Amino acid sequence: MAENTKIPVAPAGKKRKWLRILISAAIVIVLLVLLIPAICSTGMVKNAVLRKVNGAIPGGKLEIESWSFGWFSEQAIYGMRFNDRNGTDITVKRITVGSGIAGMLRRVVDFGDIVVEEPQGTIVLPEPDLSGGRTAESGGTAGQ
Repeated sequence: MAENTKIPVAPAGKKRKWLRILISAAIVIVLLVLLIPAICSTGMVKNAVLRKVNGAIPGGKLEIESWSFGWFSEQAIYGMRFNDRNGTDITVKRITVGSGIAGMLRRVVDFGDIVVEEPQGTIVLPEPDLSGGRTAESGGTAGQ
């Protein structure tokens, strides 16, 4: 006689629970992606980026009052200032990039119009080293 074998089947309640968890996770991921520009526009992110940038500029400092980003709207930086120990001092009231982030992610990148408003400043270049890196003490052959 054939023996009845029972295959364990998950109750319908457990399947629905996992489905709800997966749908909730998908919604959270979509919301986070949609909020990336808003998150990046916060002062906390701006300060973290400026710390990283300023750490990579020996003797220089970049300051930005604020910035704003959007998937489909223009990107903007407000109140930018850069200065360094050589005496360079540059300020810009506003820089805008006409394209949204979505436009920049396409295969053919389109930044749109880039507008720099009220740039002012002084650029001081360091004196060139004409000695080729040699000093009088290093035994160079200059003047012989």
